[in-house]
Amino acid sequence: MSSLVSHLDLIVPPEKATHTHSTGPDTTSNAGTFAYATNSAFQRSIYQKCEPYVPDLKGLKTITVVDYGCGPGRNWTYGLNLLLSRADEDIQYQLVLNDGMKTDWKEVAQVVQDYRAGQCGRQIGHFAVLPGTFYDQIMPDRTVDIGMAWSSFHWLERTPPPMDIQPNEDYYTAWQANIRSQGLEDLTKLLCLRAREIKPGGHLLVVIPTTPASSVKVYWEAFLEAFKRCLKDGTITPEQWRAFRAPFFQPTEDDLRQILTTVRDLWHLPIPWAYHTLAHPAWKTLQDSEKTQQDYEEYVDGIAGFFMALIRDVLVRALRGGEGINLECPAANEQSILQQVTTRFREAVLSEELRNKRPESCWLAMRLVRKHGVNILEAKANL
Repeated sequence: MSSLVSHLDLIVPPEKATHTHSTGPDTTSNAGTFAYATNSAFQRSIYQKCEPYVPDLKGLKTITVVDYGCGPGRNWTYGLNLLLSRADEDIQYQLVLNDGMKTDWKEVAQVVQDYRAGQCGRQIGHFAVLPGTFYDQIMPDRTVDIGMAWSSFHWLERTPPPMDIQPNEDYYTAWQANIRSQGLEDLTKLLCLRAREIKPGGHLLVVIPTTPASSVKVYWEAFLEAFKRCLKDGTITPEQWRAFRAPFFQPTEDDLRQILTTVRDLWHLPIPWAYHTLAHPAWKTLQDSEKTQQDYEEYVDGIAGFFMALIRDVLVRALRGGEGINLECPAANEQSILQQVTTRFREAVLSEELRNKRPESCWLAMRLVRKHGVNILEAKANL
């Protein structure tokens, strides 16, 4: 274990230290251009939309907070700062950072160290890292005051089975319909697990990408066009095309209503959720520019870096026919294919059809409050 990580408390649940869910973006630092930590600034912009959902913490002397799916970058610090802005200056808090085993925990520890060094005032923080899947119970019953899930609960517990989607079909729509049952089941499970860990009256802050009817899916249009071109020119095989399985579920508003109805005895929604449609920051930079060829090249750099960081592991898994071991270490030939897919992705974004389409993503923000009077056994029975 690195010397940096040793500066933190390391919590590994007994007999679960090596069990992780098979999905999630690449969160290692050795992914170079495709590293998630260097391409997640877009998701950071959602934090400014979440202030209305942060509970008032005035009067509390201590709180325990868990960030479910923290990632290796600095994004978790923005969520923590939002919470502390609603707390007294003398509050003491424990922050537990949870993410998959392959996350670069040395980088997480460095960010914690930097955050501590920059702290001022009387607020005192204690930090712990907890590697492992959030599809297990990771904290004891009723020990958490606030849970945070910033763009993490849409990742499925397991990679879905393949589906025979032809290149001329609307892959995104067909795939989301195919995995809807698993997506509903997985998100319901996550809310039941968190109901066991979060105290009655405690809070769960959730930001999740969603699929409203008006969403403009520039990323997916460009990627699927790039992937089809790679299939057509022989860069990838038909078997690799069929092995591509996006392991995340972006629910509709009706899906979320169904899930919250299922867990209505566990959770209360104190204020309505809200949709926030955001464009990648590179789009605004492009609109403010003279729109030269160089401006468009810089724009597509930002778009490609963001999307390929999210999809990289899924692509490597497809190139291996569905094999999910050591996805963070692609072979030389796999690296070459990744670069070719990226090149075609860039070409698609810069095509006449897509270059002037606003690259939007839609996010739902909500705060759930753990209900009183519900026995822990009832939450367990829902799993």
